[in-house]
Amino acid sequence: SRSVFVKNLNFSTAEESLRKHFSDNLKSGNILSAK
Repeated sequence: SRSVFVKNLNFSTAEESLRKHFSDNLKSGNILSAK
């Protein structure tokens, strides 16, 4: 499985919008954000 670590995000960025953005390229795995 893959993990994508996303940092330096705007505090108003929603987890849902991140998942939508990466869902096309990340077929399975985790999306973790550090705000």
